[in-house]
Amino acid sequence: MNQTKLKHCKLKIEKCKLQIAGWCAIAESPKGRIRNLQFSICNFQFAMSSSCFRFTLQVLMVLTLVASASAQKKSSCIECHIKLDDSRLSAPAKLFDNDIHKSRGLSCNDCHGGDPNADTKEGAKDPRKGYLGKPKTLDIPAYCGKCHSDANLMKRFNPSLRVDQEREYYTSVHGKLLKEKGETRVATCISCHSVHGIRAPTDPLSSVYPTNVAETCSKCHASADYMRSFGIPSDQYVKYKTSVHAKALYEKQDLSAPTCNDCHGNHGATPPGIASVANVCGQCHARQAELFQTSPHKGGFRSEAARRVHHLPQQSRDRQAWRSDDWNSGGRALRQLSYERRQRFCRGRNDAFAN
Repeated sequence: MNQTKLKHCKLKIEKCKLQIAGWCAIAESPKGRIRNLQFSICNFQFAMSSSCFRFTLQVLMVLTLVASASAQKKSSCIECHIKLDDSRLSAPAKLFDNDIHKSRGLSCNDCHGGDPNADTKEGAKDPRKGYLGKPKTLDIPAYCGKCHSDANLMKRFNPSLRVDQEREYYTSVHGKLLKEKGETRVATCISCHSVHGIRAPTDPLSSVYPTNVAETCSKCHASADYMRSFGIPSDQYVKYKTSVHAKALYEKQDLSAPTCNDCHGNHGATPPGIASVANVCGQCHARQAELFQTSPHKGGFRSEAARRVHHLPQQSRDRQAWRSDDWNSGGRALRQLSYERRQRFCRGRNDAFAN
């Protein structure tokens, strides 16, 4: 049986399980006394009296379990790797047991190619069977994209999942450095989602669950040594953890509170620029965004006023710094501007930014 037919078979089995569960609920309910029952499975018509209903359900359940067991794919990859003493080679097989791809009926060969039915290492890794092995960093987005960018394929597994992640990734700072400069130290799919233990974003153990996102980003962005060559500060995580957003997320467990990806984006992650920072904040702070659109501050953001916008206000050491109680009525970036730049910005306007 080829892989396509096998996957369709699994889908039919799952549908049968759902039908059986529904019938059980009807039969066990107070209003579930049915004299005659008519139904169909895989285009076969059935009719029975209520007296043999339960017996028939039991038979169908057994047949379904047998069919499900026979449809399980052999995976020589898992069988071999899970027995290895080297943890680098055995860990992927153990992690994959909780991977979302496995729960959808996929296995090692769906990503790495090869023959999962072979009993030898050489046979399992046969290039003639499409064996690809471990992808290079430069190839990872396309490697994941061969499925995740295919709309027709994704409809069979998760119709609600977007299929433009790969394209969006190449618009991000990470993607541009990878594609245009061949910089392999940037984040790719596996940097954020992991590799063989990928979980659904709604799983609290997922690396991209709201309460885990900042820590995931901090694996790179909180490392001074790692960020030094890119000229990027490494204190964002420390700052964020003391912000009002973080307090709402971690202390109040408010999952609607923003974390890194809510402001910077997911696959298209990039620092909010001058033209977009107001819109980024306005996603949540709608009333303030509406007021900002008619305020004199908006013009400054069109020019140079939003050069720095980060996670919480920093107290400036110079005499021209805004007072801390002015923070909520001012712009985050404007507070960072030097005295001279603020003077240029305010020339001809009111004295809102004066000391």
